Amino acid sequence: MPRIFRRPQLALATTMLLLAAPGPGDRAFESSIRQLRQAVQRRAGSSQLPLLASLRQLRDPTLRPFFNRLVQHHDPLVRVHAILGLAETDASARIDPALIRGLDSRHAQYAVIVNALETELIDTAAIHELLAGEGLHPGSRALLLAALVGRGQRVDPANVARLADSDTLATAGLAACVLAQLGEGDALVNYQRRLKSLPADRRAAHLMELFDRVSTYGLSAVAGWVQRTVQAPQTDQRLLAGGVSTVLALDLARGVDLWRRSLGDDPDYSRCVRFALLLVEAGGGVDAQTYDQLPADDGLIGALVRAGTAISNGSDPTAALIELLDLGHQGASSWALRAAGDLDHQRSAAVYLHAIDAVEGDPEGRDLRAQLAITATSRLFAIDPDALRGRLERAADDSLTQQVILMGLLDSRSPEAGEAAGGVKRIGFGKADSLAMLLIAKHAAVLGERELDQLGVIAAGGGRISSVLQAQTSWLYLKHTRKIERALSETFADTREP
Repeated sequence: MPRIFRRPQLALATTMLLLAAPGPGDRAFESSIRQLRQAVQRRAGSSQLPLLASLRQLRDPTLRPFFNRLVQHHDPLVRVHAILGLAETDASARIDPALIRGLDSRHAQYAVIVNALETELIDTAAIHELLAGEGLHPGSRALLLAALVGRGQRVDPANVARLADSDTLATAGLAACVLAQLGEGDALVNYQRRLKSLPADRRAAHLMELFDRVSTYGLSAVAGWVQRTVQAPQTDQRLLAGGVSTVLALDLARGVDLWRRSLGDDPDYSRCVRFALLLVEAGGGVDAQTYDQLPADDGLIGALVRAGTAISNGSDPTAALIELLDLGHQGASSWALRAAGDLDHQRSAAVYLHAIDAVEGDPEGRDLRAQLAITATSRLFAIDPDALRGRLERAADDSLTQQVILMGLLDSRSPEAGEAAGGVKRIGFGKADSLAMLLIAKHAAVLGERELDQLGVIAAGGGRISSVLQAQTSWLYLKHTRKIERALSETFADTREP
């Protein structure tokens, strides 16, 4: 805890006097209005989108009037956040198809649909409703048809064939892949011819995005085409890796064969690392002997081999996953946390706790360790909240460990997250104190007078947290002081926004 906060009563009294000089609560209210205005008004050299994303993270139904005002915003990306925010705060957690149809920007409409599909905010009935109506841009229509096929739904090939003739190559490509999945491969041949007109760099970027969609929606009929495409001479190495990953996901046997051929007989170190990651990402269906092509005596590659082999053999990969976390390679560490999610709870918890405990120490690599610890906290809390609370209680006051645990709890919708934060000694306005107060305010129905005072200080900028998190604090302050309606009136007054 910083020295200035060692005497809590004096520090609190002094801070409140300084911040509340115009009148009780005025400074916090004015600061909250500034935060909301920054979230809705674009200024040169700045972006309001991180602030909107932060407010969405609250998933607070009291935000619905705010998001409703932004649905008609002049900036299409703001409208994307508004529509997603309304879905996330809806009781049924479902997106409104009418709002999607109302987006005149094809890029914004596509972005909403991609996000809604990834976060399960759009169900099959809503997809059918959107496809049956007007107002969908061709790219969005192709995406929804691919999603339906991926969900095992019947689709009329004639509806897809019209999109395969689109002037937009991305739309035509996805439609051609959907048609191939439906047993009609001619469109894919035509699309392949059109691809040749693109410069090599644009072609690679275009195919990388298409491969991602193909993999996401399980369009396995195009696995052979993807394989042939990336085996062409002078293929970009990132595109080759993307193609190998896609074929491994769609057709494991074909993917392993492509992996072997693409790795080669004498790969250099970076290629071995890249291909080791591709193989472990493919999961436990890979034959353990496949890993024999990689040098198991190397530290990073060896740890990947040991983890992948254990998963393939059905043995315990916990030690290897922890080893990968300690090696500090971003891709390998991130995969290790994902792989831990497939283990039983006891083994998963061991990996997550190690990621949290490893956050302190050598400054080198600390940012990555903090990022991993935040993710590990969120996942551990979902399976073993008692273990997480125990680790929070043992963390030193205002330590990095305490901070990352509190950060990891921010995404939780469980009231237990607020209860866990309630155990933190809030004796000042350090980062951990502010994060704990934010969590308490997020989950509490009512705050006491002292808590309201603390929340007001943080909302006014006295809490050592980022402007992104201050946006959340500002909204919660307005909510708990019952000033939302007044705040919205002032936020949108004398502006070009709705």
